[in-house]
Amino acid sequence: MALIVFRNGAYMVLHTLAIEPNLQGQGLGSEIIRFCQEKAKGKGYLALRLDIVPENQPARIFYEKNGFSYAGNADLGRRIEGIPMFSLFELNWDG
Repeated sequence: MALIVFRNGAYMVLHTLAIEPNLQGQGLGSEIIRFCQEKAKGKGYLALRLDIVPENQPARIFYEKNGFSYAGNADLGRRIEGIPMFSLFELNWDG
């Protein structure tokens, strides 16, 4: 799947979703995703977007399980040593 080209501001960006390890596996992450999706829809956004470190397979599996689609890798210009590229994911409901 290719990243849909929405006008700037047409999508909500979710940064750094993390659940404390001893609370993982209880559905909290999925609940947060649903909450963010409802908020984004309510504000008129067309999609949720996020990025992960490409090697983070548990995050990839989690986001795909929650309806996100992989949309490629990109250099986001963050200049984080050792992480030149990020894997992009998006959850679209319009477009």
